[in-house]
Amino acid sequence: MAVDLALMCASPREASVKGKTYTFSPLTLGDIAELQEWFVLQPVEDLSTDIANFGEHMTPEHKGKLVAEAHEEYEKRRKVVRQATRNKELINEVADKMQAALGTVDAVAMMMWLSIRTHHPEVTREECKKLMDVNTLVAVKALMDEISFESQDKDADLQYADYSPEKKTEG
Repeated sequence: MAVDLALMCASPREASVKGKTYTFSPLTLGDIAELQEWFVLQPVEDLSTDIANFGEHMTPEHKGKLVAEAHEEYEKRRKVVRQATRNKELINEVADKMQAALGTVDAVAMMMWLSIRTHHPEVTREECKKLMDVNTLVAVKALMDEISFESQDKDADLQYADYSPEKKTEG
């Protein structure tokens, strides 16, 4: 059985995006926490964008309704991500939204930025977003999943499945 040490050791990988080579690093726990925080704040960011772009055409009642909806969604997400609820329905609702959100242009651009920022501090999240088209989104998402969330070699995962820190060997 061949084991890809780059996958096992979570090594950075180079990949070309729109003709430029970037070094992608696996997402750390801190990066994942930032991604979760981005997800929690997304309804507020969306509201800010909507009001900035269309606010002059909105009635005060409509703005008030959007603010209330954004606040409600923010609170739901905050409770689930920060594990402040045991409400299974709410957890499932937010988990479904998070899963759907991870496939969006904004989320993939965020993951790309989190992954490359150590080696490319000059690149902004907005610049990553501008690089996204359908092909780039699919390719970057696949790369991020591969280096951060799963191993290509499923047998490599299985050989460690039996390990438990509680098991002690007598010697």
